[in-house]
This record gives sequence, structure tokens and C-alpha cells, in this order.
Amino acid sequence: MLFSARDHIINYNDRIPYYAIIQFCASALQKSEQRKHAEAPQGLIVVQRESDIDRFFSLTADHRPAWQVVTSAGNTRDLQIPQSSPELIIGSSASVIDLIRRQDIVPENIGLMIIIEANQENSFWIDIEFILTKTYMRNITAIFSPELHENHYGIMSYLRKPVTHQLQQWLNQQQEMIMAKRDNQINEEQLSDQLAGILKEIHENEDPQELDEFRRVFKKNVSVFKRAYVAAYMLKYFNAGGKRPSKRRRESNANMTSVFIGIGRTRRVYPRDIVGLVLDKTSLQREDIGNIKILDNYSFADINKEKTDEVISVLNGIEYRGRTLNVNYAKKKN
Repeated sequence: MLFSARDHIINYNDRIPYYAIIQFCASALQKSEQRKHAEAPQGLIVVQRESDIDRFFSLTADHRPAWQVVTSAGNTRDLQIPQSSPELIIGSSASVIDLIRRQDIVPENIGLMIIIEANQENSFWIDIEFILTKTYMRNITAIFSPELHENHYGIMSYLRKPVTHQLQQWLNQQQEMIMAKRDNQINEEQLSDQLAGILKEIHENEDPQELDEFRRVFKKNVSVFKRAYVAAYMLKYFNAGGKRPSKRRRESNANMTSVFIGIGRTRRVYPRDIVGLVLDKTSLQREDIGNIKILDNYSFADINKEKTDEVISVLNGIEYRGRTLNVNYAKKKN
């Protein structure tokens, strides 16, 4: 939800911000998989005047029937009963109390409650206190009121470290939170590409025996029930750092030439082996070697253009891992 785990009192001065409240509820009550099977509303708006119900009814057209406006028609015995566990119920304090008593609302399943006061009226706050005794500490509560008064202090014991806002201040905070939430949303397409790159790197370039050592340490220190979360956490920070799947997979640049090397994975050759061979047999430095791609029977290595002839002349024809190496310029793709 957009509120923190504290309750709030918002002073709206003269006019009830109906539209802002509806927009807030729409954001706060987005369904999750867990909530889809709830047996009761997840949100509750309690109003003081029947006219406020009519006003909300006109603003909730885009959300019905997931949201339900409950009317009493002046008689709680004729109260409309919530149907099919709507996400949000909007009703007067008397209507809500009647629904709670008849167990048509399950207080334990309410995650957000908004109380809207039109004017100071003791009977309304008596109703609110009763509702709070059934729901407090189980949800986030926001009270919209034209001004602070003594009735608010009477219910403070049911609120969690309440914070008082002026309406515009609250609206600004909600907008900032919405923008921050959008900024923090994951880019699923980008993550999918990164995972595909990691899997390709594992398949083409990594040494299974080396990875098995990491797997052993991972399994030893992380329980089977938490491994998926640890993997997700690592992916989160891997993505936040903007890293590539592997340092070895940096793009070749204009100063590199692709060299064919006639040995591959079937001879248990991995990128580190190619790097070690080149550095051991030639005058090249590590920065002269770029991306290395290992296939089953041959490999490709990006080499500094100025050093390519040296690599080919030195490595071509030598014995390595039980076979004679064939090293030459890689053929360009048509």
C-alpha cells in the first residue's frame, strides 16, 4: 500500500477530496494473487452522510462491480448485502456496523479503512469507535476531517502512531510515492534478457567443475526453502548495478579481430584455458584478449588486431590437450 505502517489524519479544510480518495484506493487496493481469494472486502470507506455515498457512487463507475457502494435506504434492515466479496465497500457508519454484526463483513480481512467526517457529531464517532474495536491493528486507517477536535483524541488508542497532514501535503506525498513506485518497478524484459545471457554464458563458457564448487557452498549455507529468495535477491542487485552477465562477454570493438581455434568444450577447454594459453605462449597482455566463445569442437577469441598474426603464428600447429591446434583468422559470416 502507499501508506506506511502508520495511521493518518488528513485535514481537508472545506471540501471532501472524493476523487483523490478514490484514486488512492485504486492504487492501494491493487489485487495480488493472495487477495484474489479473500472472502471479504479488502478496503472499507466509512462516511458520515448519505449524500457522500451518492457522491462516491458516481465516482466508482470504472471500478464496479469489484467495488460496492452499500446503501441503507434509510433503514438498516433493508441494507444491501455485499455480493461476491468486493474489493472495497463504501457505506455509512451505521451500515457498516450492521454488516459487521451480521458477519457480512469480516474485519480481519480489511486491509485499508478510510473514515470521512463531514462535521463534528458525537454519534458518528461513537460508531467509529465501535468499528475500530473490531478492526484496529489489522489495517491501515486514514481519517479525513475538516479540522482536528477532541473526538479524534478519543480514538487515538486505536491508531498506530498517527500522523497529521494538511490535504495538499498528503496529496503531494501520495504523488511522490506513486512516482517512486513506478521508478522501482522491475523491467521484466530486461531481466529476462539478463537471465538468458547468464544461461548462455553457463552453457557456452563456464567450467562445470568450477561452478559445482560454488553450488556446494551455496547449498551448504542456504536452506532449500530460501534458495529461490536468495537467487532473486542476487538478481535484484546484479540488475541494480547494471552489470553484464559476464566480464568476458564484453562486446568486441574495432581494434579486435576474431581468431578461430580448433579446440573446444569436448576437450574440457574453457575461456580461462584459452586466455592462459595465449598469455603463456605469446607476448600479449590480458587487455589484448576480448570476448571468447567456446563451442563443442572449436572456439573463437577476439584478439587485438596488432597482435593477431603473432597469436596465429605461435599457436597454429602446437600440441594442446592431446591434439594439434588449428589456429587461423575466423571466417566472416556471409
